[in-house]
Amino acid sequence: MHPGINGPKYKDKPAVIMAGSGDVITHQELNELSNQGAQLFRSLGLKPGDSLAFMMENHKLFFPIAFAAYRSGLKYTAISWRLQASEVEYIVKDCGAKVFITSKFLEESAKSLANSLEGVHKYMLDGITDDFKSYEKEIDNMPVTPIEDECQGAAMLYSSGTTGKPKGVGFLAGSLINLIKWKLGELPKSGLCKVLQYSPIGFDASAQEIVTALSSGSTLALIDEESRRDSIKLIENIETEQIDHLFAPFVVLMNLSESRDIVHQSGWPKEIFTSGEQLKITPGIRSAFLENPGTCLHNLYGPTETHVVSAYSLSEDPNNWQEFPPIGSPIWNTQLYILDPTLTPVPDGIAGELYIAGVGLARGYLGRPGLTSERFIACPFGVDGSRMYRTGDLARRRHDGEIEYLGRIDD
Repeated sequence: MHPGINGPKYKDKPAVIMAGSGDVITHQELNELSNQGAQLFRSLGLKPGDSLAFMMENHKLFFPIAFAAYRSGLKYTAISWRLQASEVEYIVKDCGAKVFITSKFLEESAKSLANSLEGVHKYMLDGITDDFKSYEKEIDNMPVTPIEDECQGAAMLYSSGTTGKPKGVGFLAGSLINLIKWKLGELPKSGLCKVLQYSPIGFDASAQEIVTALSSGSTLALIDEESRRDSIKLIENIETEQIDHLFAPFVVLMNLSESRDIVHQSGWPKEIFTSGEQLKITPGIRSAFLENPGTCLHNLYGPTETHVVSAYSLSEDPNNWQEFPPIGSPIWNTQLYILDPTLTPVPDGIAGELYIAGVGLARGYLGRPGLTSERFIACPFGVDGSRMYRTGDLARRRHDGEIEYLGRIDD
């Protein structure tokens, strides 16, 4: 499965659009730019497994660069432009980035890092994409190494660390590939559609948005930061752009359902995927789905260390939805265990700690072997050498097999 490689029938179809501006990259342009970018990265001496880092606001040119990295077998790290220069410097050095790319919008921040990032190729976004154009659009006669090995790293994601320094988690290609294959195989509405790219680049949910759209010939719609943070502007964009798929945390979904009543907008996605925090069916959410009976709500669960590992679809009458829906059952090639402190499975209906095994597990935390060995442990239920991730989440399995999230163990 190659994101951005969708054959002639999609070549003129928009791959990435900037909502409200008419600014578009077609699937063919995405293919050509990522081909050119892969050649540039090779000319810089980058090899499969090397890293590059981005720091930019939401921008259409991010995607050709990300897919050029993918086609070259590189790992990328997306860094929030809201971080302090010292934090950005730490992440770039920690992930071992050979290339650092930022945008004109962040030029002053980039200048302050120039001297501290010795040995790193530094580019402005517009400059590197201009450099792409000096290479051939087609690369049939040039070896390219896309990430085919599902155990190969695809991205490095950073989250807040308990020591004050962000901790890096190696995000494996297999986790995302498995998730997208499951989604396209199990959810019938997940074909050609328009997907809102709501999650900031650098959050694991953004990878699902991006690859869901661009590996299937669909369109990814970008929004600016103001629209992301303003529920009324966001719901207006959903209607104007005729968004089919939305990935959003519970709080965003709750605010959207309330804003929809305020501005009297009729637009509503066909499918909504929520994750990142416990889903609660508020009166506003219930009302929004009652008014849009064709929309399906999917409750997804999974920490950064594994990405999405379970799902529960609420497609029946919203009047019957329980206040706190379950997190469901495992997606393909994933095992969920609910265990007591001795790692013994607990009976259905009894609470225990949730452990995750399967293809989605990260290798661990970059440069933190102690934390890795504490959270990623040997799995007694799998083949020799298999591991499972200790989530720290409390859960119980219902008698129908669906799993309920009950909070954190240490709460």
